Amino acid sequence: MVNFSKGLLLKCSDAAIKQYIKYLDEKNLLGKKFILHDLDEVHLFVASDVAKQLQVKLDELMERNSYSEFGQEGSGPRGN
Repeated sequence: MVNFSKGLLLKCSDAAIKQYIKYLDEKNLLGKKFILHDLDEVHLFVASDVAKQLQVKLDELMERNSYSEFGQEGSGPRGN
């Protein structure tokens, strides 16, 4: 008997991103378990129906972890 699942193959850019995705899955933060298979150090096979939600979570993570010295008023050395 053959089993199949419709999903997406993700290539994680680094170990921290993969760990964050696994955390989202373990805590059901997208509403359900979505990792179908942990393939190797950099690849995950995930349910295709969470692609948009997962992209939003990753974008939020990147936004929180980004630093820009310029672009916000009052962030300069003199508080301008």
